[in-house]
Amino acid sequence: MLTLLHLLSAVALLVWGTHIVRTGVMRVFGARLRTVLSRSVEKKPLAFLRGDRRYRTGTEQ
Repeated sequence: MLTLLHLLSAVALLVWGTHIVRTGVMRVFGARLRTVLSRSVEKKPLAFLRGDRRYRTGTEQ
């Protein structure tokens, strides 16, 4: 029973931490981040190929 409590506590901390980080990033970058992300996935096949190329070559742009 204690193990289950530890597991649930860990999951709750992970979710809360993710929320805090997301909120901070959105406050700092906000609209610009949304614009960059929306442009990068406008054409999904192209976005996939770009990600695949970066993964295979190990380069980031």
